[in-house]
Amino acid sequence: MNRSLDRLTAEQQDDGGWPTRHPAWAPGTALETRPTVTIEALLTLRAYGRHIG
Repeated sequence: MNRSLDRLTAEQQDDGGWPTRHPAWAPGTALETRPTVTIEALLTLRAYGRHIG
């Protein structure tokens, strides 16, 4: 589990967000789904006691 959480933490991009996991089929889809992916990553990390600072 720790390795998965480490990987999730390492995937955070310079602007603070996380990338989408699926290929974008249109230019706007990444913009629409990225906030959800970022919130899910933050909630997961918080649930396991990881804090992004």
